[in-house]
Amino acid sequence: MTDSQPSWIGRSIGGRYQIEDLLGRGGMSSVYKATDPNLQRAVAVKMIHPHLSEHPEFVKRFEQEAAAVAQLRHPNIIQVHDFNHEGDVYYMILEHVPGETLEKRLDALKGANLRLPLSETIHIMSNLCDAVAFAHERNMVHRDLKPSNVIINLLSEPILMDFGIAKIVGGGQVQTATGATIGTAAYMAPEQVQGENVDQRADIYSLGVMLFEMASGRPPYEGKSALTVMMKHVQEPIPDIRVLNNNIPDILVGILEKALAKDPADRFSSAIEIGTALRMVGQQTLESTAAQTFSFPQTAVPKSETAVIPPASPDPTPTPPPTSQPTPAAEQVQPEPAQPDDQPAAAIAPRRSRRKLMVGVAAAVFLIGLLIGGFFLYQRLFPSMPSSADMVQIPAGSYTVGQGNGGNQYAAEQQVDLLDYWIDQYEVSNSDYAAFVADTNADLPSNWSSPTGPSGQEQNPVQGISWEMARDYCNWTNKRLPTEAEWEVAARGPSSLLYPWGDDRQLVTLPTSGSYAAGTNPVNRSAFNVYDMAGNVWEWVDAPYTAVSAGQQVLRGGAYDNQRDMAYRLAGDPTVPTMQVTAGFRCAATEVEVVPEEGILLQEDFVDPESGWESWDDGSVLYGYHPPDYYHVQAGKPNTLSTANFGGTFDDLTMEALVFVDATDTEAGDFRYGMTLRRTGDNFYAFTIAPRAGSWSVLRNTASGLEVLDQGSIDSLQGLTGKDSLRVDASGSQFAFSINGRLVSQFKDAELPEGDIGFLVQTFDETRAHVHFDRLTVREVAYSPTTTVMMSDDFTDPNSGWPSVTEGATLSGYHPPDYYHVQSGEPAHRSVAYFEGTLDDFTMEADIFVDSTDTPDGDFRYGLIARRQGDDFYAFLVSPQTGEGRVIKNSATGEELLAEGVETSAQGL
Repeated sequence: MTDSQPSWIGRSIGGRYQIEDLLGRGGMSSVYKATDPNLQRAVAVKMIHPHLSEHPEFVKRFEQEAAAVAQLRHPNIIQVHDFNHEGDVYYMILEHVPGETLEKRLDALKGANLRLPLSETIHIMSNLCDAVAFAHERNMVHRDLKPSNVIINLLSEPILMDFGIAKIVGGGQVQTATGATIGTAAYMAPEQVQGENVDQRADIYSLGVMLFEMASGRPPYEGKSALTVMMKHVQEPIPDIRVLNNNIPDILVGILEKALAKDPADRFSSAIEIGTALRMVGQQTLESTAAQTFSFPQTAVPKSETAVIPPASPDPTPTPPPTSQPTPAAEQVQPEPAQPDDQPAAAIAPRRSRRKLMVGVAAAVFLIGLLIGGFFLYQRLFPSMPSSADMVQIPAGSYTVGQGNGGNQYAAEQQVDLLDYWIDQYEVSNSDYAAFVADTNADLPSNWSSPTGPSGQEQNPVQGISWEMARDYCNWTNKRLPTEAEWEVAARGPSSLLYPWGDDRQLVTLPTSGSYAAGTNPVNRSAFNVYDMAGNVWEWVDAPYTAVSAGQQVLRGGAYDNQRDMAYRLAGDPTVPTMQVTAGFRCAATEVEVVPEEGILLQEDFVDPESGWESWDDGSVLYGYHPPDYYHVQAGKPNTLSTANFGGTFDDLTMEALVFVDATDTEAGDFRYGMTLRRTGDNFYAFTIAPRAGSWSVLRNTASGLEVLDQGSIDSLQGLTGKDSLRVDASGSQFAFSINGRLVSQFKDAELPEGDIGFLVQTFDETRAHVHFDRLTVREVAYSPTTTVMMSDDFTDPNSGWPSVTEGATLSGYHPPDYYHVQSGEPAHRSVAYFEGTLDDFTMEADIFVDSTDTPDGDFRYGLIARRQGDDFYAFLVSPQTGEGRVIKNSATGEELLAEGVETSAQGL
């Protein structure tokens, strides 16, 4: 047939989308880049090839499947914005994700005789497993998982494409030999090859094939034709991946053999099990960092112990106890050279027996924590009441916990009735736990090398904790571990949000390279004012509200390296090291001795008319005390701004208040109201809501008027029928605005460093707006750096802006396929390369390795530079030969040594 697809370039489809370029073409569809002029954004248009729509069932399938796919909202699944048809051309409008396909990345590495590092493989595959599991929970099977259907975006995150396309064009079955390409055939499950009905376990198999290819550099089965490859899936045993990569840990081999089982019944039952098992592999490659006076970011190295995994069996069998086995050496940070094609198998480490390996597979599945019955509940009574200091009271009530119908590490949605209880506002820190160790001689966490804990991380949450260690600490403080329901309610708030800040995971970016000091990230705070329940470290809980297997305990909240929503529950054996490596905790109590809260700058319930707030009434502007216990502000005519101020000076703070509309003169007039801060003269910031418009605004006022800094829509305002909770976090130049526990805005502005606080009401066409304010609290807030990505470069683009220099002994520039290289070509010589730009406060991270040297033992050092102006800059350097690390300040007069030390874990050579 004639392919007329290129004729779409320069045209529009759907009367809206302007098609600009062809991004790719496959056997089912073509994908174009287009512009949506209505929303002024780039989109991708996927057009199903017209000949595929000739079947009478196609239209029905397209409408059903496209509608289902459009409901898949997950950070690792490409978003479908719209679908329709123009004549016989059926199309979908997708989000446009800049980046490259995983297929392209793997091909480039293979061409250079390289492969992905294990850490990157685990990161990509575990996130893909999350995406696939999310779809499976909604009865969506992909049917065509392969590297060409995965985009690696500019932040190195995998985005999965083409959910439902295989079913749309092929009905209930996927084409076999007649229509399959070699590229598709390489990832097909045996039951797909044989034309049988498929379910989610076919996707499990395809994930296993992708994992095999990423870890070894090639798929498990290859051939000269699609039919040859497909028959190998059905007939040939799984190749031993260690022939291709002898650094693969045994536990990963076990995961592969289970995922690639010929019989679907022998595979993992869910994608979430694979993802969890892979993260266990990743966690086991982390080595505890000893306290050092000088340190650089550490390269992950393996522990001397691995989790052992037994095979699934239809009949219950005793699970053998975990055993310790040595693991292979860690992979380098950079991709490794693949084994040559002609390398004899005898040169590789001999394969362990299949029976021994499969015993290992079943133990990992047990650790994943399938929920198979049992119920455990107790509440410990304490001899005396703990103090309420640094604790938050959660009010009694009926709350929603769980999510949907449950499954895949979620409990089914249900109501729980709780009495009043108290929970720690912050996670237990290293310094807290060090005091416990000093008093009781308790066991040390797994990542501690001394009883005082990691140097420089005193306020970071303790991790490497077993469930029993957490329980014993809470007992020592006359508290207890929170029940699972108590923990979840404190994290999700009265509205049962999926994250402390709302339902959108991507609204807040949390650190992923390590933990941070507890309580220093204002936006990671629940509606109940409890900090850091998302990410940072996993937290042990007690008394699961849905049954787990005997001997298992539950971790909640995710960690910096495995971020999860607040309904996710990880059940497993609490004695296994991989369950403890990033596990911490906080405590709870039923009763406490209430003491005044620290860090309160101002607390006002407006019962005292003489509390210091201003009063005014000139007919159009009114503010002051309102009996019995409110402060009111009124704008009494259209286009009027009314503000009331406390009369003080504040800089970094958290400001919270309840607000509601007492009266208006019209039913439809527009107005807004909210809180002000950092007021000096006419200058102030304002954080407002407009209930009739369903909107919010962040404003900056100057002598020339109000300027909008940020704004948006919101559908949950109670203003005309109930009270809304407003909260502003101000830390230096960084601000966050939350409404009813949901974070709606984060921005940075340094114009107003300090000033007064107050309230504001502004009318537009409303003739009178009378608003009440109540329960004002102003707290100290710790400064927390933002985690906004300012720049990311994987060096796949030679024109990304970095300089290319070849001059004398200095060489720098792009190095294919995806590196930047710098060379110093003679002794006592320094080469530097700079990215043109000006940055102030930031975190800078990069993977670095030595490609070549001329001598085996000549000394040299390399690293990162920052804050360069002319000859002046800071440099952070390491010598892989000596293990010496240095921080220097360079100027026109030479180098000044600021700090130095020894770092033995550098992998550079």
